[in-house]
Amino acid sequence: MKPLPDISNEFRQMRIPLPKVDEAHRAINRLVDSRLAALNDNRPTRAEAGCVTIFAPSHAGKTTIMSWYVEKFLGGNYNVKETKVAVITLNGESSQSAFLPQVLKGLGDPLPFLGKPPQMLDRLHGLIAKHPIHLIMFDESNNLRMRNANDKDATRTHNTLRGFAKHNGCPIVVLGTNEAKARIGSDGQICSIDFPVLLTPLQLNNPKDAAVLVRYCSELGIKLKEHGLFERRSNFVVGNTLACLVETAGGLPGRISRVVERAAYLARDEGANCVDVRHLEAATDLYAIPHGFVTLNPFTRDREARERAKTKRARRSA
Repeated sequence: MKPLPDISNEFRQMRIPLPKVDEAHRAINRLVDSRLAALNDNRPTRAEAGCVTIFAPSHAGKTTIMSWYVEKFLGGNYNVKETKVAVITLNGESSQSAFLPQVLKGLGDPLPFLGKPPQMLDRLHGLIAKHPIHLIMFDESNNLRMRNANDKDATRTHNTLRGFAKHNGCPIVVLGTNEAKARIGSDGQICSIDFPVLLTPLQLNNPKDAAVLVRYCSELGIKLKEHGLFERRSNFVVGNTLACLVETAGGLPGRISRVVERAAYLARDEGANCVDVRHLEAATDLYAIPHGFVTLNPFTRDREARERAKTKRARRSA
């Protein structure tokens, strides 16, 4: 018997269109278009590039936006020499001595740890000009340190980050959590060139948001079957399921997918042919509540309310 596809791997391959994804991709492409225009402009004034920031809570879909951009506009190719786009996931506490090698490696430098910071910085500027680089994307920017008067190393890191756009003319995209928003916001000059994409929670009482949520959750249920994870389509818009799922995930589509992913594991463990509300309720207890998405389980509250109403009706008819 052929083994079933891996759940987590298939979820990472799922792509469901959202207005915010399109908005982010348009904003990034405007940066690239401006960069190309500047490179083809022979006038002596150096063009300052812009920045796009995407800040949102964990599991809100930021990395998916970046990965989808690479797939859609770069053919899934991370080769910076061919695409002229560097994709860098920052790790650890990004002091300047840690930050510069990560950027050099992302730009294809064969010896990214060679030299002292001033030498690394010179090579970095040379690589940007040589290719020339069209765009640098930074994920997990919450690993940057806060710029302040007492941390000169953090200031140097921020100066380097800002310098890509303001001095090298190479636009940057910065993705991270709300913690990263505060850290990037501590640099006023980065803020001055920023075109933010706001990933705000969607509300079911807003007609436009509701239409997006219904479409997203409907397609997610279909994707579970299309990707071979379950025999039947999962219905996440029946009854109060959608409202409970949106409440559990705080109105963030990325978190909705994470909750459904955990529920899919529970459904598979019991041999179910689809993910239903029982699995979503259990996933909320096991995943969403411990991660702070929600404090009380909406599915449990809804189920208990229905059970009380049923008992009340039975008593009346007795």
